[in-house]
Amino acid sequence: MKLLLCVSFLALSACSVSKNPLRKQVKLLQKGVIQEDTSYIYALPYEKGKTFRVIQVVSAGSPIRKSRA
Repeated sequence: MKLLLCVSFLALSACSVSKNPLRKQVKLLQKGVIQEDTSYIYALPYEKGKTFRVIQVVSAGSPIRKSRA
């Protein structure tokens, strides 16, 4: 029983630890300590008034999908 409790505790504590290098910044954004700057407007190299279709592909790690992305 003690072993089960110990393993459960370790599994739960491992899930709560993030290896994200931006974790500190994310926490500060959530608390409202810092504000995200979303005012930058991108200047894309396309003719004004023309439209283009954009497709985003997510690779799942298989070599076949990587070659298609």
